[in-house]
Amino acid sequence: TKCEQYWPDIGKKKKYGDVIVLNAKHNVFADYCFRTFQVTCGEETRKIEHLHYTAWPDHGVPLYTHSVVTYLKKLLATPPGNGPVVIHCSAGVGRTGTIILCDICLHRAAAEGLIDVFAETASIRNERANMVDNKQQYLLAHLALVECLLSIPTTLPCNEVLPMRIKELKKQLLVQQQRLQNIAWQDEALRQFTSTPSLSERNRAKNRFPELISDVKKRFIFHFTDKVSRIYLKRYPTSDEDSDYLSAVYVDGVKLQNQYLATQLPLPSTVNDFWRMIAEFKVELILMLQPPDLQDTTCCVIAPTSGEFKPTPYLNITVKEVVELEYYTSQKMLLVDNSEVGRFGELI
Repeated sequence: TKCEQYWPDIGKKKKYGDVIVLNAKHNVFADYCFRTFQVTCGEETRKIEHLHYTAWPDHGVPLYTHSVVTYLKKLLATPPGNGPVVIHCSAGVGRTGTIILCDICLHRAAAEGLIDVFAETASIRNERANMVDNKQQYLLAHLALVECLLSIPTTLPCNEVLPMRIKELKKQLLVQQQRLQNIAWQDEALRQFTSTPSLSERNRAKNRFPELISDVKKRFIFHFTDKVSRIYLKRYPTSDEDSDYLSAVYVDGVKLQNQYLATQLPLPSTVNDFWRMIAEFKVELILMLQPPDLQDTTCCVIAPTSGEFKPTPYLNITVKEVVELEYYTSQKMLLVDNSEVGRFGELI
């Protein structure tokens, strides 16, 4: 392998020559990890902060700037101490140069009220060849800086001033909505470097609202064909090239990437695929926010209220319990996946 983990696991110590490293603290977020090391060499012990960005794809750049901006703000808020800040990726040029470029520009903006991305890029390239080594990274730096410098603060402190801040934000809803529309171009800016596969007519028909599918002639916030966010099912049958598609995408949570699967209310033609998704991704909790209108021909029963049903030949689902509560209905089901030996799962 070309990379080696150079720190011990949480709570563990490891010796590197004369240096002993203790991983004293480890906070995991969806796009980065924040670790605190205690490093001892001889009689000296020093605390070192370790900000590990984990959301950069193997090829290209992050498709959206949000995670990079969050990382940069965390970097700005972390005291660097008395020594230099070490920044690295694998080769130490592309990703490394992009983060250094952004950090320099943000500090320049705070100190002097201006930035010159081109000049700063030229300067760091004089220090190390190929820093920020392609157009994607150069564009990403610009977009991240725009978001860092011009975004409206929306963070709410969860303390005694929260009710007052919520009242203030309610007065700004129209402004925030307009801002979301005004910055929609940023979501598209990096897509010129990505190839988005087109959907077959058969798979387009699997979308309840086809207008939400990304179109090269239009801009939409949701991109169901995006390679980064859309889910892929196992083909069933394997000869059916369209059977890996479902109108569903991953959504990151606070602590985990891909913590949620966001999808539409199943169509009669996709309800079996919906249950294949539940089985393949080992889902144990389903939230239904709108019950199907059975007078609408585009809706169907997703699960019966009793008995057993088989959405596919290899899936058996048994309704175990239905509890009617004031504001919602809780339904427990047992799923048996016969395509995997011994695969059982309880659903709520």
